[in-house]
Amino acid sequence: MLTYLLPALPALVFWLLLVGLESRPLGDRVVKAAVAWTCLLLTLVEGLSAFRALTQANLALGWGIALVGITGHQLRRGYGWRGQTLSSRLTRSLRPTRPSWALTAILLAVIFPTGIIAVLTLPNTWDALTYHVARVDHWAQDHSVAFYQTNNWRQNEPGPLAEYIILNFRLLSGTYALANLTQWFAMIGSAVSVFEITKTLGASKLGARLAVVFAATIPMGVLQASSTQNDYCLGFWLLAFIAQFTRWLSNRSIGDLIFASIALGFAVLTKGTALAFAPAFGLWLLADFLVVFRASLRSKAIILTLCGFAVLLPNLPHAARNMIAYGAPFGTNSAVAVNQPITITAAATNAIRNVALNFATPSVTANQALVSGLQTMAAAFGLDLSDRNTTFSRLEFALWPNVRHEELAGDALHTTILFAVFIMLLWSTSRRGRFDGAYAACVAAGFLIFSALLKWQPWGSRLMLPGILLSAPLVGKIVADRFSARMTGFMLPAILLCGAVPFVILNASKPLIAFHGRPPIWQLPRHATMFVNQPGLEAQYAAIASYLKQCGCGQVGLVAGEDAWETPIFSAMAERGPTPFRIEQLPSSSARGNLAYPLGPFTPNAILWVGSPNPERVAFAGRVFLPAFDTERLHVFRLPGQADKN
Repeated sequence: MLTYLLPALPALVFWLLLVGLESRPLGDRVVKAAVAWTCLLLTLVEGLSAFRALTQANLALGWGIALVGITGHQLRRGYGWRGQTLSSRLTRSLRPTRPSWALTAILLAVIFPTGIIAVLTLPNTWDALTYHVARVDHWAQDHSVAFYQTNNWRQNEPGPLAEYIILNFRLLSGTYALANLTQWFAMIGSAVSVFEITKTLGASKLGARLAVVFAATIPMGVLQASSTQNDYCLGFWLLAFIAQFTRWLSNRSIGDLIFASIALGFAVLTKGTALAFAPAFGLWLLADFLVVFRASLRSKAIILTLCGFAVLLPNLPHAARNMIAYGAPFGTNSAVAVNQPITITAAATNAIRNVALNFATPSVTANQALVSGLQTMAAAFGLDLSDRNTTFSRLEFALWPNVRHEELAGDALHTTILFAVFIMLLWSTSRRGRFDGAYAACVAAGFLIFSALLKWQPWGSRLMLPGILLSAPLVGKIVADRFSARMTGFMLPAILLCGAVPFVILNASKPLIAFHGRPPIWQLPRHATMFVNQPGLEAQYAAIASYLKQCGCGQVGLVAGEDAWETPIFSAMAERGPTPFRIEQLPSSSARGNLAYPLGPFTPNAILWVGSPNPERVAFAGRVFLPAFDTERLHVFRLPGQADKN
């Protein structure tokens, strides 16, 4: 019962925040309510974590207090507020409106089924099981978000905001049942923000609706919306920042400027790629504030200080942990993905390769031909697309055929439309709106900074999702200004919708129908959905947990590399293993940072070695552990006398 009741507490808090902003446009309400809700979340997570008190009971108590406080405030405001009581405002907030056919189709064909997929499945992508959700498992175990001993730096260093939201519902529900909904709600929030931005840019309703359809049908976005990646979350916070910023351009409300700053801070706390997509918009805002906005120098200095503080404050606790552990506010390990040095040549080379990622096909032959053609074309301009120095892990430049997987899917149709929009902007400068040129320049600058800053990666299309989301308002505005209502309101939305449906139905990790030998997710037991990408591992994790329960080994030391799946270990132990249990990674020569275990000294009574080949013995803290139980990929070691008994 608690699985369903306790998660309702933060949901009710968000609803009350939304209702309290009823006099504002929907997009503004959603953004401001999301910012306020996330401020509460950060306060609870960081506050409880400081006292090692981040538990289900304490978190529920915190949300309960927030709910009572906000309800009391709404009740005091409710009577005499336009003559309405709180109950009448709640009723009014649920009153349906009449949407367009395009938005209805998107809701029924994309957003609703994607939400069902998110609820039916457990996290199952490689990144989720190695660090996105694995770090949540450790935080839940440690009752703290403090850094911990790990051989996978991605569990400590990267921005944690999306995972904080997952942690919140993981603790309250006691399961992973709601983990995928974080990105799904980001999809909904992004669609609402896109509509608001497009209207603020001066587009018609048809243009704003087209922008929403464009954003909601991005193939990579459709695939990610039912996962625990964090690129859609980043996209939402960037859109929230821009939505408040563009409102500021219209009404000069300091409140909008503060909310924009907080949203920008949340974007940085979500993922480091915010530093590629946000700077151009930030410079636009800063230039407008300093040059166009009329106020005294003293007032500008105070406002600028408040905005800077609003950006920095959410990031301070995590940056402090990085400074203490690794000596830099963003850590040091992530530098392996950054170009050294950052040059125009690197930007041009990676820009070509990043665009190419969106045009990968299921045909290996066609992909090879495209790569060969691009290499020939680039060579004519003195560019080397095979430059390993601008490539992550010195991988070979190639296009992978797995085009319906959330790590690799391209956005060919959306990229083509975006190119056409930029050509139209350059071709007919006389028809530009007030902000069209500046907005387009910021979108283009974000892509170029992304290409210059980060080494090329085969999964780069996933990282570029926020950039394509930011382009949606521009697409809606320009197409509506230059084409007929039939094209804007029917033909192009229909084409985009038809292009998105296969990605909803044939998601490689979560198919709704049998696909490439994989059964539909609704035919699988819930726990089996975690292993869709590696079905042979489920039995191995279950066997290991059962063995550890049989021998009473609840203190498990883990020896695993960066690509080891940790979440299935926690899941299997919770379902089949001994109670209580504690899982800690044992330090290796590759581990960086002198980190302690948040729960205190750790003495394992079993060691789990993940991967092959496995050694004949494992030494830790002056003790030698011998092989005791094996599966193909997982190996248990115990102390000599104990290992012989089983």
